[in-house]
Amino acid sequence: MIDWFGLAANAVWIAGCMLALAALSIGQWRARNEAARLRDVLARPMTQVALFIATVLFCLGMLATSSTWLERIAWGALAIAFSVQGLLAYRRARRVRNET
Repeated sequence: MIDWFGLAANAVWIAGCMLALAALSIGQWRARNEAARLRDVLARPMTQVALFIATVLFCLGMLATSSTWLERIAWGALAIAFSVQGLLAYRRARRVRNET
């Protein structure tokens, strides 16, 4: 029998890894096309939002697959921290977009 919860939990952290890899790949492509450094492209607010969403997904997947309470508390705290940072980056991106 298939463990559907385990499958879904592992799919969440794998999706977070895929999103992070995609954001880094697009950032590298943009840096090459704009003759800029990758660090500068990754510092852009919308790129940071994508990376924070990826880390939140990863943390939630690890939270769902963890077995002890201490691990669950740690992954939950990290997920909350990255969610707050992601929301702040999103607000910063909206402010930058509205100024231009």
